[in-house]
Amino acid sequence: MNFKGKKVLLTGGAGFLGSFLAEEMLRQEAELMIFDRFSQGTSRIEAIQNHPLLEVVQGDLAEYELILKVVRGKDFIWHLAGNTDIPLGIGDTRTDINDGLMATRHVLEAMRETGVRKIVFPSSGAIYGERNTGLRSESQGPTLPISLYGQARWPVKPLSAPTPIFLEFKPGFFDMAMSSAEGSAMERYWISSV
Repeated sequence: MNFKGKKVLLTGGAGFLGSFLAEEMLRQEAELMIFDRFSQGTSRIEAIQNHPLLEVVQGDLAEYELILKVVRGKDFIWHLAGNTDIPLGIGDTRTDINDGLMATRHVLEAMRETGVRKIVFPSSGAIYGERNTGLRSESQGPTLPISLYGQARWPVKPLSAPTPIFLEFKPGFFDMAMSSAEGSAMERYWISSV
């Protein structure tokens, strides 16, 4: 998909994967809005903060009225925001419920209410639990998450399944690989619509 001139919302845009995606969206000349609460700071987006096609909004996905404002008028949403601190989620179970399931529900509901039709959001290999050998695949099943983070990422998938209640979806998967001086990451993404 060509993002030139598209109005794009990127939740979690100051995080590890989000910051790479933000750079790519700006390279493609998307009109990008990063929505993040900056729990990991802003250092990953310092190099792009003054880009003329970028707007940065600090907020929490629990703030539904604010979500409605930032979703309205967008052509496309990348929903990467979520808790990445698994020990925190184990210590306080509300963290993964609020930052995973409820936050995504707010984004999807705001999309329904404002007529925005396209979203990509991450599931996670954490939904499959631990494996000792080989690569993970969505066809392997069963899903046996060992953390609330994994459990909170799994219910989101059915929320975005094809249904007239929410949006028009064309589900599928893609893999995103990123690397930097800080490290590298490989993540599988569930495409809800492209």
